[in-house]
Amino acid sequence: MNRLSSLVNNFLNYLVVTAGLNFLRRQGSLPPNPTSTASLPPAPRFR
Repeated sequence: MNRLSSLVNNFLNYLVVTAGLNFLRRQGSLPPNPTSTASLPPAPRFR
């Protein structure tokens, strides 16, 4: 059970980090850097 909760926690952390980076990049605070996120799978979008 502890391993499952840590996996869920890591997944949520990944979503928050990628969403934050995409938000900053959309605002123009970060230059586009395709090499840093090319190896990561796209985060699912929840509406």
